[in-house]
Amino acid sequence: MAFHHTVRNEPRSQRVEGYKGPAGRPHVDVAPTYAPTMLREKFPEEAEKIMQGRWQMLNLWRPIKTILRDPLAISDATSVPASDQYTLTSPAEQGKLPFQMLFTRAGENNMHRWHYLKEQRPDEPLIFKTFDSDESAKTRMVAHASFVDPKAEHMPTRESIEVRCIVY
Repeated sequence: MAFHHTVRNEPRSQRVEGYKGPAGRPHVDVAPTYAPTMLREKFPEEAEKIMQGRWQMLNLWRPIKTILRDPLAISDATSVPASDQYTLTSPAEQGKLPFQMLFTRAGENNMHRWHYLKEQRPDEPLIFKTFDSDESAKTRMVAHASFVDPKAEHMPTRESIEVRCIVY
């Protein structure tokens, strides 16, 4: 069940109202402790039934056009220990709960492994896990972020779309 989408098409060097640029800070879209709250918020009628079994939050990410600048990298989750992760809580907006994201201290541990598709095309979408209710799963989440390739700074702005989903 899809519950949110974001289109990114803003140059990293500018802030343009109504546009979102690439997220350059390594993160997981929702902290594990917050995932049940988000499920209840997005799907209040089905949440309790869904949580009786295994469920996951997935991110479907795809380019709108071939990515030549600011590509998306995903972590090898087995290389990012819990000690290299921390949770930040956003302030509550009117009528909403505060939102929690999990961040990764990328660059502080040279054991982290990251992967990306060079010149990723629209027909090469990525699907990765941002939460898994199964605490015994080998990986429960995958950190992701865009990164700057200095050789590609003159290339056109990245355009991509991401859709967040619940599967159960």
